Amino acid sequence: MGITMILMVTTFLRLTEQLQLDLTCTNLCSCGQCSTMSTPEKCCCCTSVAAVNEKVISASIKCITEHEGFIVNCLNNYVLESSYYEYIQENGRLGENEFIHELYRYIAYRRFSRWIWHILGRKNRRILPACVVMKIREQFPSEEYCGFKYPA
Repeated sequence: MGITMILMVTTFLRLTEQLQLDLTCTNLCSCGQCSTMSTPEKCCCCTSVAAVNEKVISASIKCITEHEGFIVNCLNNYVLESSYYEYIQENGRLGENEFIHELYRYIAYRRFSRWIWHILGRKNRRILPACVVMKIREQFPSEEYCGFKYPA
C-alpha cells in the first residue's frame, strides 16, 4: 500500500468515526438529554435552536423537556386527547392499522412546533430537537419509528 492510499484510508476511517459520533448527538448536546438519531441532521440539541433556547433560558432550566409548557403541551394525556378529537374532526377516524400512540406522538410533535414556532405548514418545517423527540417517544412508544414523511 502506498502512502497516498494509507492517508485516504485513515481519512475515511476518521470521517466514519466522526459520523458515528454525530449520530449519537452527545458531542452536540448541551442539555444532557439528547440521544441517538437516525441522521446527523436530526442531531440538534434544544439549546442550539434559538426559539427553543429562549424558553430554556427564561425558565432557568437545562433542557426544554423540563419546561412546564412542554410537559403540559406535549406529554399530558388530557391535552393530547383534546387535540386528538380535533384531529379526527378534521381528518376522520383512525383506520384499523393506526395506533393511538402513533397519533399521540404525531400530535405531540405538532403541539411542540406550534408552541415554539407558532405556525405550521407544508413549507414551514423544522427539525425538532433530539431531546424532544426522545421524550415524546418515551411517553408514547412504538416498536418501529419511521421518521417524518410528507402525506401522500
